Amino acid sequence: MEAGGVYRLRPSWRPRFAPDTFVPADLQTLTGPTTGHFDPPVELHWQPGLLDFADPADIRRFYSGALTKATRIDEFTTWINHHDLTRQWPALALPHRVRAAWETLHPHLRGDRRPVNARTLIQDAVLTAIADLGFALAGGSALIDYDVVDRDTEDIDAFYNHLDAAAFTAAAAAVTAACHTHGWTAELVHDQDLDKQMRVTVPSGDTVVVQMVYHQRSTPPEARPGGGLRLIFDDVVAGKAVALADSARGRDFHDLAMILDTAGWTLARVEDSMRGLGYPDMIGALHERLHQFRTGAFDTEITAAGLDPEFCHRIIG
Repeated sequence: MEAGGVYRLRPSWRPRFAPDTFVPADLQTLTGPTTGHFDPPVELHWQPGLLDFADPADIRRFYSGALTKATRIDEFTTWINHHDLTRQWPALALPHRVRAAWETLHPHLRGDRRPVNARTLIQDAVLTAIADLGFALAGGSALIDYDVVDRDTEDIDAFYNHLDAAAFTAAAAAVTAACHTHGWTAELVHDQDLDKQMRVTVPSGDTVVVQMVYHQRSTPPEARPGGGLRLIFDDVVAGKAVALADSARGRDFHDLAMILDTAGWTLARVEDSMRGLGYPDMIGALHERLHQFRTGAFDTEITAAGLDPEFCHRIIG
């Protein structure tokens, strides 16, 4: 444990994509605000504007990011309140490594039911249902699964690498059946042979869109801890780079910055992953997008997504 009453936990697995996690030793010392309007420091909450610390939605939004980013005891004691933390814990959108670290050191947070974020619950059930068909987690949801990015998403991307319309039809049926088992609703909102989207809604009202599309892969996918399959990390990175080159969004540059901030990853290695996936022809388009980014063309969009353009420019260059 570091001086100041904060545990520093390092992931024990390799390759280590995830950064260290910091957890206060005594939650009773967390006496942050429970009322009032505050604008927390940017290192804990980038999105500008006042947060209402009496509003559970603002508390969840702030804690979901701050618990991942805080490293010093004063950051925890000043901004986190142990009563609100305990109340809101089940609904926080936290990376797996962060939730596991806090629940390991403070088991009472886990409770008897071990509730999880709705998207995570849906993702585990859906991916398990379509694993035998060969569909694997990809895109931004896979970067979250690898604990490379700490934002949440309303989408679950599942990629399949065969031009087989029957497999997509079977996957849609499997998703519907799995949702029925859990008491959720599943609605087919986009229906093409190799591109299907299903809106899944749980009783709480939370909604997630499951998108199943055709996409190449260089290597068979791996099993993921929560069930089902996910693409190997190199293929996830390549897919993200191809998507950025094809149709860039502000958050895509933040995702790329988080990838490049991961040990062992460089822009050259991203390009190699694109070649390995069979998209060498998209590397030029990627550089065109990066040139636009470096001129500040996407800064407003990055900020609007609640992300930090300065961080993106510092990492990407």
